[in-house]
Amino acid sequence: LAGGEAAFDGFSAPLVAAPGSPASGAAWFRPHETDLKPLGAPGLEVSVLDILDKGAVLRAECRADDGRLFEADFARDAFPDYVRSGHRVRLTPRRVFVFPETRAEG
Repeated sequence: LAGGEAAFDGFSAPLVAAPGSPASGAAWFRPHETDLKPLGAPGLEVSVLDILDKGAVLRAECRADDGRLFEADFARDAFPDYVRSGHRVRLTPRRVFVFPETRAEG
C-alpha cells in the first residue's frame, strides 16, 4: 500500500483507507466494483465458474488458481461478451478498501 494504490501481483488499484491505516492489511472490494478483462490484460487470472442471473444484474462467480473465490457484478447490458463459464479472464477491482488484519486469540 503506497501512494493511494494497493499493489497486487502484477497490477494495482486505487486504495480507500482511513488516515493512519496500517501499511498492510486485509484488502476488500465489492462485486459491483470489479472488472473482468481478457487474458493478457493486467489483473488476477481467474476461471469463470458460473454466471448467475439476478434480474437486472449478471454475476460472474470466479475462482483463482489458489482457490480464492471472487464475484463480479455487471448490469445486464454491460456484461462483457467474452466472459463465459469455463473461460479464463483477468479480474481487477476498481477500488480497494483496506482494513487492519485481525487475528483470533487462542
